[in-house]
Amino acid sequence: MEFKFFNRSSDKSLEVSSAKELIDNGELVVVDVREPHEFHSGHIEKSIHIPLASLEKSLHLLPKDVHLLVVCRSGMRSSRACSMLLKNGHKASNLKGGLIAWINHGYLLSGG
Repeated sequence: MEFKFFNRSSDKSLEVSSAKELIDNGELVVVDVREPHEFHSGHIEKSIHIPLASLEKSLHLLPKDVHLLVVCRSGMRSSRACSMLLKNGHKASNLKGGLIAWINHGYLLSGG
C-alpha cells in the first residue's frame, strides 16, 4: 500500500488526525518504541511494543507487508526508529509530535 498523503518523499511523518483515521481503518500497525515503564503507563490500543534499544535485533518480528506507524513520547525516538525500519525494507511512518500530540488531540491511551 502506498500512501498519497506525504508531501515529500523524504517526509515520512504523519499528522495525528491522519494517523488516527488510518489506524481506525486498519491500514496501520502501531509500533511503540518507548521504554517498558512508559509503554505500561499508557499506549495506543493494539500497539506492538519494541523499545528503541531492542529494535535492530527485533526487525525480523515486524511484518514488511503492512505499513507501520512508529510512536514514542514526542516523536524523536520514533523518528530514529522509522529511519531504521525504512533502511531495512519496512514501510514506516513517524507519528508527528508523538503521544504528546496524540493526547493533545483528545485521543485516549490504553493500559494507563
